[in-house]
Amino acid sequence: MNINVDNDKLTIDGCGVKIADLNQGFLDDVVSKSLIDDVEYKLEGDHPLVKFFKALQDGTKEGSALRQKMKEVQTVRAAVEKDDSEEAEAPEDEPSMTGEESKEQS
Repeated sequence: MNINVDNDKLTIDGCGVKIADLNQGFLDDVVSKSLIDDVEYKLEGDHPLVKFFKALQDGTKEGSALRQKMKEVQTVRAAVEKDDSEEAEAPEDEPSMTGEESKEQS
């Protein structure tokens, strides 16, 4: 994804976009792609739109707090999935003996 902002002119992948088109779904997509370095930014000027995308770029770059938190969540998720798959593969314990059965075996 290419985001180009020249003062108040916004283009995404070469297509002009209106500020009103910046909805939650679009912004979620931009953040998700930014977190995996799948967005190229070209930001020029001092318009609030430039500042917004600059903040988004800075907040999702390598070493940012958000990216660090994402890595922590992925690590925890992977550990949980590993534990879940190991539990699913483990054989069930043998049925436990009742008190009477235990005495009989002694």
